[in-house]
Amino acid sequence: MTIVERTPEPPRTRGGGVGERARRYGDKHALDVADVRRTYRQVDTESDRMAAGLASLGLGVGSHVCTMLKNSVESIDVWFALCKIGAVEIPVNIANRGASLRYLVDQSDSQAIVVDEEYLERLAAVAGELPKLTDVVVLREGRGVEVELPAGITAYDVGDLYLDDDP
Repeated sequence: MTIVERTPEPPRTRGGGVGERARRYGDKHALDVADVRRTYRQVDTESDRMAAGLASLGLGVGSHVCTMLKNSVESIDVWFALCKIGAVEIPVNIANRGASLRYLVDQSDSQAIVVDEEYLERLAAVAGELPKLTDVVVLREGRGVEVELPAGITAYDVGDLYLDDDP
């Protein structure tokens, strides 16, 4: 009997699956969201760019990140980006506010939250009671919402986190 040694395959991940699909299907249609159409390659590229931006904030393997987002192309980019950097995503129901929002974000041990501009005021109302929260990433929708966040919490626009590989 001959024993054949095989190199074990690396574990499959959602983040890695995006790259696999991009290599396999490239320019084939992958998704339509809010009148935006993307190919597999575009989904991979844009989520890579977002992953680089989130990593630039110090987020990575094991980081807890809440998301309070409506369905959008950017929410898909954020979701795959979090998978690619190995972060733990904690989806927050967009109906949450006040004590329930504070409790969920606090108990999740999240250091960051990605939030639609529409829900930013809700977050700002409880942010002072979230000692672990350091980064708020806002998906701007053109509403012009500006809020005051407590010292120690930095706000970023999602658009600024789509980083290219080249510095």
